[in-house]
Amino acid sequence: MIRKNARARRDFLYRKAILLQNAEVSERRSKLRAALASGRPLDPNIANDKALRKDFQYDESAQDRSAQEELELDDEYQHLSGLVDPRVLITTSRDPSTRLQAFSKEIRLLLPTGIRVRHHVFVQTGYDSVELSEVGPRMSMKPFQIRAGLLDQRDGDVEWALTNYTRTSRKKNYL
Repeated sequence: MIRKNARARRDFLYRKAILLQNAEVSERRSKLRAALASGRPLDPNIANDKALRKDFQYDESAQDRSAQEELELDDEYQHLSGLVDPRVLITTSRDPSTRLQAFSKEIRLLLPTGIRVRHHVFVQTGYDSVELSEVGPRMSMKPFQIRAGLLDQRDGDVEWALTNYTRTSRKKNYL
């Protein structure tokens, strides 16, 4: 818990330092823009800043914000950063080898918040119906078809389709 609090403090201070640095550059940029627009001489600390002069032509599209406005900006990661660790999904094939099983266990031990899931585990409930067995946290679905492309595209390549089992040995003709 102490490490988590220390990491949260470091993260907060780092974010605040970056925001203040961006606000300072933004204020200098606005002073430079105002001086160029009015035609009066530049402040010496702005005139001697080579990086600001060099990057000014690329910074014209950026908005000028003060330090207070930068701090008030909404950050979608600030509430969960350092508080909630990401959940990593660790998967294997349907019939993993012993080496792959050992490797997935090692990865699971390295990533304590990881979730192990075996994919392609299904139960055939009828002649033409298939259900996925629950392998992860409350997961159940019926696969029908997997297509390459977007949902709007009807002409996408079919990567996988649910097909019925048919015996074709009688249909083969040998010479």
